[in-house]
Amino acid sequence: MKKALSIVVVLAISSLSVAGFSSKLTLEEQIIAAEKRVIWEAVSKKQMDVLREFLADDYLDVSDVGVFNKSETLQLIPDLNLRDYSLDKFKVIKAGRDTAIVTYEAIQHWTLKGQEGSSHVRASSVWVEHGGKWLVVFHQESTLN
Repeated sequence: MKKALSIVVVLAISSLSVAGFSSKLTLEEQIIAAEKRVIWEAVSKKQMDVLREFLADDYLDVSDVGVFNKSETLQLIPDLNLRDYSLDKFKVIKAGRDTAIVTYEAIQHWTLKGQEGSSHVRASSVWVEHGGKWLVVFHQESTLN
């Protein structure tokens, strides 16, 4: 059963970069899968096409190191090596007909322009449906002590 569920989730995640959300998953499952695919896998694998497609034009990223728009975020990715990460404690709320907010904890180890770093954060993203396609418009990370 777990193996079959894993296969379904993997197929759903891989379909995100082509056709958007799978209608067989709940909204919560769709948003979590999209968050993992766009914010984490695409960054880790430097899949710029996925990032360009699913980060909204008015995307904003807020973290301890600054505030970045879509263009600035895309410029940063080539210098970022996300070595490993773990994601846990997901919660999704529907904030309107076409808006969902996801929050979770992330532990990450990275190198940025040759400097190593790690962090344990509470992360949140806002996803909005534009013309039948879900895009991330906002991502924020706050360091946990």
